[in-house]
Amino acid sequence: MELHQIRSAPATCLEESRITRLPILLIEVHSQCNCRCVMCDIWKRKDGREFRAADLDRHSASIRELGVKHVVLTGGEPLLNRDLEVICGFFRDLSIRVTLLTTGLLLEKKVDVVAAGFDDIIISIDGPAEIHDRVRRVPGAFETVRRGVSDLRERRPDMPISCRTTVQKLNRTHLCATVSAARLLGVAGIQFHAAYIS
Repeated sequence: MELHQIRSAPATCLEESRITRLPILLIEVHSQCNCRCVMCDIWKRKDGREFRAADLDRHSASIRELGVKHVVLTGGEPLLNRDLEVICGFFRDLSIRVTLLTTGLLLEKKVDVVAAGFDDIIISIDGPAEIHDRVRRVPGAFETVRRGVSDLRERRPDMPISCRTTVQKLNRTHLCATVSAARLLGVAGIQFHAAYIS
């Protein structure tokens, strides 16, 4: 279809393409990350954009109208967000499920906020300890995540915790060991995602 045909499309066509329901909403609450992963370049960003709790007030009517039932807070690293507790409270007041998608490196430090504010967590795990730390390029990263998960289990033993793994050249031959590492953390499940890198 050519551009002039799109511009002259009848209003009913445009109305039909309008989003009227949005049951799952993903929000990047912080653009920066505290890892230096080999398969990602987020850590190279110079500008740090942060979603502020005050921004939610002007969107509350739209969130209700679109029937949002589930919000996933992501990034970068969402636990870097200074307004995280208030953001979670906003969605919980609307009875909206809140999921945290995180590297887990700040879980130990933010365990009280996470325990009170989230319904479930997805942690990025890229292999057994040695491989995970190489992929993340953060010494002791896996052990830091393990301690954070342990602390969270003490506060919220019923909280569903799962993990996801980005499959790439450093961990592609360690997938069984990655599953074992996930079991060591006591997570409920694991997802594998492919990354195409040179």
